[in-house]
Amino acid sequence: MPYGRDVTVSRVLAVVMAAGTLALAVPSFANAAATVQVIGGRERIKVTVSGTQYPVEHCLVDPDADGRTQSIPMRPNGILRVDNQRPGAHRVMVWCPQGGVVYRGQVDVQPGNPALELQDQLFAATGSGDRVSDPTLR
Repeated sequence: MPYGRDVTVSRVLAVVMAAGTLALAVPSFANAAATVQVIGGRERIKVTVSGTQYPVEHCLVDPDADGRTQSIPMRPNGILRVDNQRPGAHRVMVWCPQGGVVYRGQVDVQPGNPALELQDQLFAATGSGDRVSDPTLR
C-alpha cells in the first residue's frame, strides 16, 4: 500500500486539528482571576467578589484577620456586608477554592455615628441611595 503512511499522517493531523478546535471552544479557567473590592465604612466592611471560575458563595471572607479571625461564606450574589466591626485598621482576606487567597489587604473602619446612620436610612428609604454617606451601604 503506497498511500498507507499518508492516510496515517492525515488521521493524526485530523485528530490534532480537532483537539485544537476543542481547546479553543472550551473556556479557559486557568486564566480567570477573581476581582475583589473591599470597602470600609462605619463599623462595617463591604466585600464584593466577581470573576471566579466557580460559584462565588464558596469563597470565604475573613474581615479581621489580625483580630477576631473568622471565615464568613460569601453570598451567592458576590456581595457581603459584615456589620459590627471595631473601628480602626483591619486586615481583610478573601479565600476561594481552586484560587487560594484572592485578596489580602487593609481597610479602615470608621467609628459609628447614629445621626449619620439615621440620615443614610432615610436617604435609602426615599430612593436617594446615591446620597448615602457610608460607601458600604451603596
